Amino acid sequence: MTVNKDKLWVFDIDGTLADNEHRQHLIMEGKKDWDTFFAEQHRDEPFEAVMEIFDTLVATGHKCVIITARCERFRAETLEWLNKHHATEIKSEDVYMRPLKDRTDDNKIKLDILNKILHDNVQYRVMGIFEDRHRIIDAFRDAGFYVFECNQTRKEF
Repeated sequence: MTVNKDKLWVFDIDGTLADNEHRQHLIMEGKKDWDTFFAEQHRDEPFEAVMEIFDTLVATGHKCVIITARCERFRAETLEWLNKHHATEIKSEDVYMRPLKDRTDDNKIKLDILNKILHDNVQYRVMGIFEDRHRIIDAFRDAGFYVFECNQTRKEF
């Protein structure tokens, strides 16, 4: 197996690894019901193409992490879903989530999380980021990262 541990790949969950279209209505208009939105995550179907890319990268020795704006309180459910749908085991330490009670905009918090990962692991070189939300894609691109846009519906919330 080729060792590519210095090459870091970043994946989002909602709308990227997971098809959450069935619960989008909960956050589209009016008062956004984030609690119910995340509580329904167990019903998501995987986007098989992105899952296959993730699993292939891991199988060839690349480091893959997941950065999600999901709240930390959904860690157990998130890991259960990820491990149900991935061919490779997803370790808790490779999933970075929004801290409890943190309401920082997702485009800022995800970039902050990635910058902390890179600060703490200077050996990593980000090869690419898989993301669906346009404002997060723009934030990563503005910071100089290469981003694969995974928004299949072109909807923004």
